[in-house]
Amino acid sequence: IINYYMEFSQRKDFISAVMTYKESKRSDFLLKNALPTHVINTLKSKYQPGVARVDRSLAEAFNSATILFADVVSFTTLSARVQPSQLVSLLNRMFICFDSLAEDCGVEKIKTIGDCYMGA
Repeated sequence: IINYYMEFSQRKDFISAVMTYKESKRSDFLLKNALPTHVINTLKSKYQPGVARVDRSLAEAFNSATILFADVVSFTTLSARVQPSQLVSLLNRMFICFDSLAEDCGVEKIKTIGDCYMGA
């Protein structure tokens, strides 16, 4: 009976570890889609569980910054006139071009919302 409970406990611990690993991977995926890599690395290095840190500030100061907002003029009108697949294809091609230009110019893509592209 003792062996049964030990094995049961080990299986339970294993299942818990697998679930934690999967949730960690899911969390990493969501973070990578929402934040720049350097911010994720800073968060992970400053907020380790069980590690006391005096400096927990994530604020950064910049003397100057440029923010890019690109928006399709008359997008609502256009979306009413073309097939959804054509609209998605158009946005995809446009954002691929923006991504390429952003990379060439050292611009960090922040996010896309509908037909709006934001970078800094």
